[in-house]
Amino acid sequence: MIGNSGLLHLNGFSLGGILFIRPATIAGLLNHNPVKGVINGSLWTLPFEVSCYLGVAALAAAGVLRRARVIVFGLFVGLWCLHAFDWVDPDSFWRWFPYPGMKQAVMLCLFFSAGCMCFLYREKIPHSTAIFFISLVTLGASLPLKMFGLIAPIAMTYAFLWLTFALPFSSFDRKGDFSYGTYIYAFPVQQGMVLLGIHEKGFALYFVSSLLFTAVLAFLSYRLVEAPCLGLKTVKMFTLPRRARTSVTQQIDGLPAPSPEPAIQ
Repeated sequence: MIGNSGLLHLNGFSLGGILFIRPATIAGLLNHNPVKGVINGSLWTLPFEVSCYLGVAALAAAGVLRRARVIVFGLFVGLWCLHAFDWVDPDSFWRWFPYPGMKQAVMLCLFFSAGCMCFLYREKIPHSTAIFFISLVTLGASLPLKMFGLIAPIAMTYAFLWLTFALPFSSFDRKGDFSYGTYIYAFPVQQGMVLLGIHEKGFALYFVSSLLFTAVLAFLSYRLVEAPCLGLKTVKMFTLPRRARTSVTQQIDGLPAPSPEPAIQ
């Protein structure tokens, strides 16, 4: 319990020890479920995600997001090359990077950087139906060629963003963004439903029950935890000068930073 008091901790003094949440189970709980003993299989991604957001904050503080967006593009290309190296020759990748968790870190940071790049260059990326279908065809063709992992960071990212703007769900998050709570709580809710034997009464009841309970928890999570925390992003950062504080905040929010004030003569 003490070892998991934070998302980033030292368990074994390795990349895997720092980023992986342990233990994933409690005694013999859920050992009779199809997914044995795992309380919440979604949590393993959170330390990686926190690391990515800390990286975004560092880039914003350094002025990269506003003045040198090409660095983010270079970061994406570098991560893709590392991911391709691992995909093509995993044994050599392990010899070069013999760190537990390195494979997962590269893959997840690659997709995270793909989203960052799409946001930073959003005014230059067309919302094209033709490109969307080309992306789908390319993803489909990559499966028998065993190249899906190399194509997905580009083609799948574009396809999902295209769907985000094309589907008639623009007002879905008007009352709040419940996606994160859904992701976090769906796994333990489904495990709990199996523990109670709901799955034995048919898939439809199991699915609807899981969806409803997850939706309630996601709503409460947003209202009681996420929204109050998001409100703290306007709290003054006393370690930075006022102008730097404004620049960092506006870069993270996607707004242009103000021009420097003229020096007083």
